[in-house]
Amino acid sequence: MILQNLGKMALLCVCFGASLFADASIRVDKMALYPGDTVTFTLNAEGSDVTFPSISSVDEFPILGTSSANSIQMINGNTTRNISRSYTFSPTHDVTIPAFSVTIAGKAYTTEPQKITVLTPKASKSGEPFVLELKANKKSAYVGEPIKLSMVFKQQVGAKADKVEVSELSLKDFWVKKEETLHQNVEGEYVTKQYDYVLFPKKAGDIEIPAIFSRVGTAVKSDMGGGGLDSFFNDSLFAPMQIKWKQVFSNALHVNVKPLPANIYLYGDFSIEASVDKTSIEPNKPISLILHIKGKGNIDDIAQFNPSINDVAIYADAPKVDASLNKEDYEGEFSEHIALVSDKDFTIPSFELSYFDAKTHTVVTQKTKEIPIHIIGAVIKSAPTLEKNKSSEPMAEHTTSDEPKKPFSIKPYMNAIYGILGILFILAFGIWFAQTKKAHPISQTHALASAIDKAKSDKALFDLLLPYAKKDALIAEILAKLEANLYGGAQNIIDKKELKRLVEERAIG
Repeated sequence: MILQNLGKMALLCVCFGASLFADASIRVDKMALYPGDTVTFTLNAEGSDVTFPSISSVDEFPILGTSSANSIQMINGNTTRNISRSYTFSPTHDVTIPAFSVTIAGKAYTTEPQKITVLTPKASKSGEPFVLELKANKKSAYVGEPIKLSMVFKQQVGAKADKVEVSELSLKDFWVKKEETLHQNVEGEYVTKQYDYVLFPKKAGDIEIPAIFSRVGTAVKSDMGGGGLDSFFNDSLFAPMQIKWKQVFSNALHVNVKPLPANIYLYGDFSIEASVDKTSIEPNKPISLILHIKGKGNIDDIAQFNPSINDVAIYADAPKVDASLNKEDYEGEFSEHIALVSDKDFTIPSFELSYFDAKTHTVVTQKTKEIPIHIIGAVIKSAPTLEKNKSSEPMAEHTTSDEPKKPFSIKPYMNAIYGILGILFILAFGIWFAQTKKAHPISQTHALASAIDKAKSDKALFDLLLPYAKKDALIAEILAKLEANLYGGAQNIIDKKELKRLVEERAIG
């Protein structure tokens, strides 16, 4: 009993000591750094039952890595448990690490904010072993106007570099498109590597393209230390290699970006045309419409067209853009496939494309022509016509004849009688056939299932199912797979036997 009481008292003392010395603090490994460097801050907690905050970023900069450590110390009979958690991130501008709340034994402790300064790097210059340079083909541009940016890394002939890492271009005020081709050349005493980008300004104003950096690594042998009996193995021949890094910074650039007129977001020179595969078709068969836009400028920003036509089912594919940097111009083509289905005549409306012309600096609107579509066999409502008043027509005058009347004979009327009897027979047969067909109607579902079996290609099956796209989710799913096969190069296998079974089971038709 005495031992149990002593144990409880000891545990109480430890807990009291832990709560008495509980505290939280923050430590930062560097308060100033250059862009591309990393900074690590560590949250320290002294005590038991510690809960650290969840930290995924500092300001806009994500946490790149974390680590944890813990230790127990006894000083003058007092036991202290120390737990720490470290976070690493890489800021590109001044930032403040905010105050964090750390919970120790149910009580919250708050750390102090820490200001981190990002120093302005000194751009590398010609004559140095390594040079990084930014070059743009324009100092002034409109919103959306393409700007060619080249990032050139220069290595002096004879300068040693075992590894070179060039930072990726990341600009919040520009859309950035990187060209895949790497250009290598020789300029005087330098071997150069050129990376090309196309920038599209998002907003107006004086916008900075900040300096970027590259890391140049040189392999060196690490110092193993030691001596005595191990001196043989400490020879540089056995020393492991490690990379020693040096940062090389580029110059910064400024671009004066001018605004576009209201409601205009395209800049350049474009043309638009609309074409169909046919202008006359049977009811509920698809017409294929292709919108094609070609030109120079920010063609990637053209939005999908979503036409709406009364009594017409419309199925539009996602548009495709194929564009690249050609010398100083960014140019390409935009295409969108649209399928239209109806059971009556309709007209495909005109499509418009407005842009700010690069040469005239005026708003230009291009339009396609309307395309009338005729549905074969469609019922056309015609305007009612008025019958002439019979009373207004001239009456035939009665004439009298003194000629004697001939006796009546049926022979001249026999052909007419036979004709009338034949017509009555045909009408009777038609009525009988219609009644029989009405008693045993052909199921539309069965007709659709039979047509599915006869479809010999993905295109034929796509055209067959398109009128039912909005009637059943299954049909919409099958159409999406067929579309991927036809226009996306996919190889989805459609089980027509299973499709027929589901069509009949769901009574689609």
